[in-house]
Amino acid sequence: MFRDKFRSLGRVGGFVSLKGFKEAEVESIAGFLGLSAVELIDKGRVGLGQFERELAKTGFSDLTLVEILEEILEEPILSKKQENGE
Repeated sequence: MFRDKFRSLGRVGGFVSLKGFKEAEVESIAGFLGLSAVELIDKGRVGLGQFERELAKTGFSDLTLVEILEEILEEPILSKKQENGE
């Protein structure tokens, strides 16, 4: 879902709905963001900008969210504009 949001916007930003996430994933994301799972569920979405800002406070601060996703997914992530050669 994070990948799809980047592809559509062409940048890290916007929000991703929590609807497709499993309970354990929501709990992990909430903990990473310094929220309780209930607080995050009440929001109903996670901001990719916020996620990347929190990432900068970790041992992965030298990587962007996109770079981490590319490593996890083992494929480059291009925006739709990049794919279309724009």
